[in-house]
Amino acid sequence: MAKRINIMAAWKEFNPLAEKSMKDDFSPTPSPFCSKIIAYLNNGELKLASSASAMDVFSGERINQTNCILTDGEYSWSNSLSYYVQKYNLQIPKELEYKIINS
Repeated sequence: MAKRINIMAAWKEFNPLAEKSMKDDFSPTPSPFCSKIIAYLNNGELKLASSASAMDVFSGERINQTNCILTDGEYSWSNSLSYYVQKYNLQIPKELEYKIINS
């Protein structure tokens, strides 16, 4: 039986069927584990790549990367997720944060 991958698409900006916006999970201060979270997200295994440039959905600015999907074998996410964690103090879902902090 194939292992189920949890897709980190909890926000409207990544999934039009989601109920909330990333703005709902912006924090005024960064997580105390921000550096570890960003490093983990940036070092996932590449699963899908596109030649399209990524754009900041809030400012409209170009993000200096192409669109990709990364995974750790249990979770998958857009490579731009780390950008939003760093720029806007986006708080990722607790189950993924817990996994990263304890890895």
